[in-house]
Amino acid sequence: MSAEVKTYEITSEMRYGHGSKFARCWRLWLFYFVVFVIVSVPVDRMIFGKWEPVKSLFIGAFSVVFMAIVMPLILHTEQSSLMVSDDFVELTSTLTFKTLTKRISRNKVTDVKEMTFGGGLLGPARRGLAVRDRGWFGARFWGFVFIPAELPDYEEIKRRLLQWTPVNPQAV
Repeated sequence: MSAEVKTYEITSEMRYGHGSKFARCWRLWLFYFVVFVIVSVPVDRMIFGKWEPVKSLFIGAFSVVFMAIVMPLILHTEQSSLMVSDDFVELTSTLTFKTLTKRISRNKVTDVKEMTFGGGLLGPARRGLAVRDRGWFGARFWGFVFIPAELPDYEEIKRRLLQWTPVNPQAV
């Protein structure tokens, strides 16, 4: 089957939502800090037999700064491109130090679903189409292709991909 391949550039606003990089880092820091404090209580009690809140909050604040401020700078997506064909969908993201590619063939698709994620503490909500080749849990670790709704031909892409028959719908 001869398939036409269309390529789209995905901007930073489409990928992360509108807002400054500082605001994204601040929300990420706050999220990591809350998670760190929640995790530190049982860990401190198991190891030391008691929870020392001042020590935990102090260590948490400074260790989380590295994760939330430095990591987004290192892992900042310079550019992303999406290739859509009748046979596959591929997302290529160029990070500061590495290029990541996720390609899903039509015969490997387990789920194609329109979804909204983000919002609240994690930044502005983003709507788009998720194409997965694994179940929900596996896709979180090994990736899936997210197609932002802000793309110019989003409705055409959505119509085309929603016709793909999942290989194993029970795996989702």
